[in-house]
Amino acid sequence: MPGSFRHISVLLCLFSATLVGRAQWHNTTPDSLFVKGAIAASPDSLLPQTTIQVRLGDVALLAGDSVATTVHKSTSLSGWARSPWGRLQFDTTLPKYADSCRFWMGCDTLGLTLAWAKDTVQWTWKPEERGCFPVATSSSVDAILQDAQRFPFESSRLSLIKSWLEGKCTSPEQVGRLAAAFDDEARRLDIIQSATCSSPSQTYLLEKLFASQHYRSVFLEWAPSPH
Repeated sequence: MPGSFRHISVLLCLFSATLVGRAQWHNTTPDSLFVKGAIAASPDSLLPQTTIQVRLGDVALLAGDSVATTVHKSTSLSGWARSPWGRLQFDTTLPKYADSCRFWMGCDTLGLTLAWAKDTVQWTWKPEERGCFPVATSSSVDAILQDAQRFPFESSRLSLIKSWLEGKCTSPEQVGRLAAAFDDEARRLDIIQSATCSSPSQTYLLEKLFASQHYRSVFLEWAPSPH
């Protein structure tokens, strides 16, 4: 029935078990974390068309999967889900001040629930939009920007970022961050026009990246209408 994933009994069964002992039992280092968790399968016919994909470092998980692995404490738990009620996306960091942790994740008609030992996070379904999905993670955008800053010439940065954008889905905010890595407005426009945006109707907000009347006019002529 709707909301069944949030039954207290399920959480009690999950977290009543003792967390895995000391870090050395799992060959962990001070910077590593032992993670054990499960992605719930749909309990009934209410979610027949729901898809969920989760990534924990290099591990990919689907509904019904479980995992027990050691990861670096900087690793994030990210993923997306799609259902008849809409779509959602998440990217959350793991507990940093622990040697081990457990999690449980599942979808229902309200959205997605992620339960840690001491916290519960929920994401609600959002209406489908015309743009691409799912969006690149914030950490991947941070990484490519960091790589780009190693090049002293903007032409080299442009080639790197345009290559990275191929096959990627990015949000307007992410596109703005990538474009802002350039002082040359022609290159900023090139980055914006090379991106595949999750919300095309919001692309016009990137007008603020252009100080010159020429490139602002070219951008506005190109940008999809907000209506």
